[in-house]
Amino acid sequence: MEERKKILLVNEISTQGSRNVLKNLEDAYVLHTVPTIQAGVEAIREQRNAFSLVLLCMDQFQLESAKMISALSAMDITDVPIIAIVANAGQDEHTGWSAIGVWNFIPTSDCARSVQTLLSTNIDYYSWRFSDCYHPLDLTDHLTGLFNRIGFFTRTREVLNASVDTEKWRIFYFNIRGFKAINDFFGADGGDQVLKNVAVLLEHSFLKPVVLARMEMDHFAMLVNGDTIDMEKLTNLCSRHYENEERSLNFFCNCGIFELHDRNENVTSMYDKARLAKNYILNDYSKPYATYCNVMQTELRLRENLTGELENAIRSEQILLYFQPIVETQTGRVESAEVLVRWKHPTNGMLWPNQFIPAFEENGHISLLDGHITRKVTAFLNERLKNGKKAVPLSVNLSRRDFTHPNIRTIIERAITALPFPIRYIRSELTETAFNHADKEMAGLIDYLRSFGVQIMIDDFGIGYSTFALVQDFNFDFLKLGIDFTRFINIKPKTNRIIRMLIGMAHELGAKVVAEGVETQEQVEFLRRENCDLIQGFYFYQPMPQDEFSALLDAEE
Repeated sequence: MEERKKILLVNEISTQGSRNVLKNLEDAYVLHTVPTIQAGVEAIREQRNAFSLVLLCMDQFQLESAKMISALSAMDITDVPIIAIVANAGQDEHTGWSAIGVWNFIPTSDCARSVQTLLSTNIDYYSWRFSDCYHPLDLTDHLTGLFNRIGFFTRTREVLNASVDTEKWRIFYFNIRGFKAINDFFGADGGDQVLKNVAVLLEHSFLKPVVLARMEMDHFAMLVNGDTIDMEKLTNLCSRHYENEERSLNFFCNCGIFELHDRNENVTSMYDKARLAKNYILNDYSKPYATYCNVMQTELRLRENLTGELENAIRSEQILLYFQPIVETQTGRVESAEVLVRWKHPTNGMLWPNQFIPAFEENGHISLLDGHITRKVTAFLNERLKNGKKAVPLSVNLSRRDFTHPNIRTIIERAITALPFPIRYIRSELTETAFNHADKEMAGLIDYLRSFGVQIMIDDFGIGYSTFALVQDFNFDFLKLGIDFTRFINIKPKTNRIIRMLIGMAHELGAKVVAEGVETQEQVEFLRRENCDLIQGFYFYQPMPQDEFSALLDAEE
């Protein structure tokens, strides 16, 4: 049985409620109780190495308490945490306790909720911090000179223990979007230099981090005073540029934020919540940050559960196909459609793609889902063509992970040659972020698909940092302009000129342009004047289930 830790309890509290709280500690710790501050100083002198923690419990703040702090300092005892519990907390109590060196101040109104956790956290931390196992180099990232993962958790706990104002603190999580592409583009040495530059940038930023660490790879964390936060400056901070003697590149960071409410919470948990918030960024460019809320944790558990349920969902036909028609700009006639997906979950209701697709992208299950969607699309097209009904090309979204199988070329050839209809009815759609313009293998796979007649569509073209390098290194048939362009038609002065330039460039390269997210007559008229080829958006059609899409094609026929 593990030996119980010994606590020096200086108990001057007279209220019954407070005594009950302290009585509960007897089950977890050996309490050496003394009635006064002076007696506590004497106990420390007599049993210097016996105590794991000092607990000061009194009715109100007393400057007399400083005598114990002074005594501990004089005896060079800095490896023992000191916590104060005060029954009658005045408005200036936090300042008084902080000034005399108390690690944590707790009004007794909060005591029952937090004292057990606080004592355990402090004792565990100090046991490690002042043990033979501790070494400062263990806390340092060798590349950037910042704290490493352990260093961040360690130093953040120190700061929070010493803090008297929990609500002011924030944990920030940063990662560099598409860092693998950057690393491939500049090489390993160049990638390391980007990481060093980001480290310096964050260290000297307006956020003035109290603790800053490189956690792993391109992931950074910091502890920040909330008073320094400016969201507009944060957006600018996340948009960066790097160049060496041969190349230059714009790149972007994403940021997740966790606001502290309980300093006793495990720092690892705080960091994980900031990292989780990053997954909820709605727009990588105009608002590249998100703040954690409890709903995110609920949704995280849902995502984890859904991963285990995917195979059964496929077998039981819970995965439903939806179709959003793409129309000819000049005529409004349906030219093709993008295939989307919904999950009709038996207990959680209808789930949208953003509730499960990101998790599957991360854990690799996306290939299982994409394969199922492709088979369903093939069956749908075959049924219509076999019965002599109208069919249009359907674009299926593919993930970069779909191309990582070691025998991918054989798989592609077998799938295409087995199709019961012409390949022109199937289009492959990839987001721009799926491309790495330094990835020759990916470029080769795209060309291999096109050699069979598969048409390639690049989604959200013009949004990512690699736009023009991508155009140079990859061959494609369609460019899709995202909603971040179309919604600002005739609103932002530069938007019209940018769209006009992108349409002209695509046409020069022999590609067609699809404008996504079109919702107004004004947008349609502009795109017609600029000779945009195709339009996708609510102005014409919303995503619709398979039977409605079939009825639409039948009506047009």
